[in-house]
Amino acid sequence: MRVAHISVLIPLLVAFTSCVPAGGTSGRPPPAADPGAWEIELGVSGGIAGIRQQLSVRSSGELNAADLRREKRVALRATPAQVTRISGILSRLGAEATLRNAPRLPGRCRDCINYTLKAVVDGRRHQAVISSMAVKDSQYAELLTALSAMLREALAAKSD
Repeated sequence: MRVAHISVLIPLLVAFTSCVPAGGTSGRPPPAADPGAWEIELGVSGGIAGIRQQLSVRSSGELNAADLRREKRVALRATPAQVTRISGILSRLGAEATLRNAPRLPGRCRDCINYTLKAVVDGRRHQAVISSMAVKDSQYAELLTALSAMLREALAAKSD
């Protein structure tokens, strides 16, 4: 049985806050602080079809993706644009943000997808678990969207 592509995306992270230069701003938002070295692991599981996928990406560009159900593993390099996008998202989340589980919604959802996000940002470890029903309103929606796209692209690539 082939499962339709799920357009639900994933949650995440922590980084540094932006610094405002002395003397105020010039009407523009301050530049985001560099989150430093980071690595993120995303696990996608659940649904009636039993999805089991994983993504691991580092600020160095190292990217590994796996579809455990289909026994497919891919090792690639993330593009500079992808690394820059993830770094920017982490910077916007800020140092005060912490990965927290999204609140569980009442009732059972037999077809929900669960996203497990583990991250190490500038040496600090974080983890969150989010249900597909809670992603849209999550502070990690942008990060999950970017990571989900990277996972789909990597698994669509031909493996060596």
